[in-house]
Amino acid sequence: MARNMIIKYGMAEHLGPMYHERSELETLSPATREAVEAEVKTFVTRAEANARRILGQHKDELHKLAKGLLEHETISRAEIGELLAGRPIRETSGPRQKAGGEKSKGKDTGSVKGSGGVLPATHSTQQDATREDAAAR
Repeated sequence: MARNMIIKYGMAEHLGPMYHERSELETLSPATREAVEAEVKTFVTRAEANARRILGQHKDELHKLAKGLLEHETISRAEIGELLAGRPIRETSGPRQKAGGEKSKGKDTGSVKGSGGVLPATHSTQQDATREDAAAR
């Protein structure tokens, strides 16, 4: 993505506006290729530093949200506000809206869709389910 930002969209600070297909990079001079790679590295390094700065500035909020998500798995915008204000989320007795638009009755058991309720919802199985849902669309 960063490389495309540099070679296709002209977002290079030192190279200026330019457009090259990825296949054209091989035809560029070695000095130009090195300059492109240096710009990509600078871009990615700056983006990482910015992300770390933002996460560090909002560390308390990040931990509040993580704890709330671990306890409730899905939370609404109003519940995010409650968590960030330091208030506990009130349990609702009605059906909760799931990410896929389905409604669940009561508390989610944490099983992965399509697993027959056998597999626990771990990080890797959650990612697999998300990939399967995206592939199905």
